[in-house]
Amino acid sequence: MSRKEAEVLTRVEIYKRVSKRTGHPRPIVENVVNASIDTITESIQEGIGVEIRKFLSINIRLGKKRYGRNPQRKEMGKDTEVVIPRVAKLRLSVGKGLDKIVKGLTPIVAEKERLRKGVDEWGNKKVVITTEEKIK
Repeated sequence: MSRKEAEVLTRVEIYKRVSKRTGHPRPIVENVVNASIDTITESIQEGIGVEIRKFLSINIRLGKKRYGRNPQRKEMGKDTEVVIPRVAKLRLSVGKGLDKIVKGLTPIVAEKERLRKGVDEWGNKKVVITTEEKIK
């Protein structure tokens, strides 16, 4: 599936849209967008969360220490367990403004998914009969 089919907004598309919306030349917009992304990335590298009100919140949390074992080994017991250390993880939370927009998209996204899968509104697979099959 290509990016066009998946309808993904790429960084280049962001440059174009912001440039068109603000009237600023694309090289300046590229610098601003890249600087914004770099700033967010650097904050996360420093262990600082990011909050953009009504849009997105990124927090860093430490996962739990876990125990695992090799499923191919038959023995059981404490000595066969391996400690899986705690690892830092990102937690993304959608802001209320963006969440409201996404919830309003439910019918649109459902229709696109239905068309992509080739099913009717009741979930039945569509069968397409070609003219050659009709003749037989």
